[in-house]
Amino acid sequence: MRDRESYTTTPPRTLKGQINYVLRKLGTARAVGSEIGITADSVNRYRRGARQYPPSHIPSRIDEAVHSRWQPRVRERVRRRAAQQATMTV
Repeated sequence: MRDRESYTTTPPRTLKGQINYVLRKLGTARAVGSEIGITADSVNRYRRGARQYPPSHIPSRIDEAVHSRWQPRVRERVRRRAAQQATMTV
């Protein structure tokens, strides 16, 4: 996506950092778990660092949850500018 290229700061890269970020945004481990498709206990294990290597489909879901909440104003500005350009359809 084009809006990911225009971030002013980079989103968290580590699994622990990503989980902590989404947890701050959603508030509870249960909410994070329901969005990602894992249990609240698993969320807490990832947060503590007790579990570091999730199954193959989980990191992409966590990454998508982070990127959907990362710098919403920057993403909105990019979408507005793209919509104003005549050469690009949104």
